[in-house]
Amino acid sequence: MKITTPSSPPSKGGDLNDFKSTTPSSVEGFNPYYIKQLKTNCLIALATTGFTGIALEIVLLYAFQNIYGYIYERMGVIVAIFMVGLALGGYITNRIIQKSNLKWVNLLMVFEGIIGFYALVLPFMIHALSSYSIAAEVGLTCFIGMAGVLTGLEFPLVNKLFMQSNKDMAVSAGVTYSADHIGAILGAILTGVIFVPLLGVFGTCLILAVLKISSLVLIAFSIFLRKRIRGKLL
Repeated sequence: MKITTPSSPPSKGGDLNDFKSTTPSSVEGFNPYYIKQLKTNCLIALATTGFTGIALEIVLLYAFQNIYGYIYERMGVIVAIFMVGLALGGYITNRIIQKSNLKWVNLLMVFEGIIGFYALVLPFMIHALSSYSIAAEVGLTCFIGMAGVLTGLEFPLVNKLFMQSNKDMAVSAGVTYSADHIGAILGAILTGVIFVPLLGVFGTCLILAVLKISSLVLIAFSIFLRKRIRGKLL
């Protein structure tokens, strides 16, 4: 009697083969170069998100200071709102991972585009609210919370992607956590010391938008590379 084993059900998250390698004869298999390239580009994207998130917070702190002339008594509230946004962004992504069949690399590209767009339009939104005292305070508070949400979106997604090729949760979390914090450290130093003092809010946000577009292009290149490899295997 022939015994057959049931095939495993498809995993949520769409194309999980982004990090899985199979036999060389399989058209779904990818060579080690592609896997390394994709993982590196995802780490770069996460680092630039950490960079952009803390930079946007600093930009908004400067905007608050310029509009109201004081910031110290609101500093704790502003930082708390940003941290709440981080937690909310991570929660949203975890829900998407659990409930959706979207391809996770494509979802990461969407997040990259949204963050870049937000950085690009933020100076115009700040300028539009600068003439209204109460509206500006409420608006800037919302902008800080939104910056936190957008920053928190990517970490659980990139961490989940890394766990597809490395089952050691501690290693995956450590690598992604380090990338996020290295980006945030550089963002805090460069934004506070160089970008805002020399370039102002508009110039700083333009640099952040270009940074996120660049990391988006890197991930898109990984997708292009995957298609090229599939074409050769076919």
